[in-house]
Order: sequence, then C-alpha cells, then structure tokens
Amino acid sequence: MISGGPLMSVEQVNGLDYEDFIRVFGNVIENYPLAATFLWYYRPYRDVNQMHDYISTLARRHLPIEDKKGILRLLPDLAGRLAEAGNLSAESTYEQRTAGLTLLTPNEKQRIRSLNKRYWDRFGFPFVVCAR
Repeated sequence: MISGGPLMSVEQVNGLDYEDFIRVFGNVIENYPLAATFLWYYRPYRDVNQMHDYISTLARRHLPIEDKKGILRLLPDLAGRLAEAGNLSAESTYEQRTAGLTLLTPNEKQRIRSLNKRYWDRFGFPFVVCAR
C-alpha cells in the first residue's frame, strides 16, 4: 500500500498518519520534502485532482522565485553523474529510461554532459524537461 504498492484511494491517503504520508509523498517535488508537508497541512482531499491543484498552487503561487530556482537546482542533470552511478530517484530513473537516456552512446553522453554544463553555467540550474 505504501510506496511501490497498489494505488491508494483518497480515503486511504487522507487516513495516513504524518510519517506514512511523508514516506509516500515526500518526493512529490523531487528532493523537496517540504512540498509533502504542505500537502499534509491541506488534507483531507476530495480526490487526486484537488491534491494536484494544491501542489501546483504551491509551486506556482506561494514560493518566491529564489525558492523555485532552488528547487530546480535540486533536479538531476539529464544522463548525468547521478544517473550513471544509479543514484537517481525512482521517478527520475523511470523518466530518463523512458526518454532513452540510458541508451546513449559514449559520444552522446559526452555531448549531453557538455550541454548540461553550458546550461548550468548560463542559468544556474539544470536543463529540465518533462521526459514522460
């Protein structure tokens, strides 16, 4: 039921104690567990759409721009060192695998690393793409 198990009903989600809620939703915004605390505070939820609306509202409206940039800085590079070492979150591993980033040739990996660095140097956070 918790993390990796079957889907949960909204009633089950609303019934989770704080520790279980954080374990299940702690990575709703990758590497930013405070987002799960925000979600916990606004329980109970009518449905998954309402949960999505709350997390979207947090990201869009309630965080100052520097916090938003900070969240972006927490995201992994595409086909970067974390991926190569097997240290991505389950979500990022899945996204990068389905985008074909685990099938790159050595030359393609080097090219992506070079582009990642250029992007970091220019903007101060990694290039982010929804790879689902």
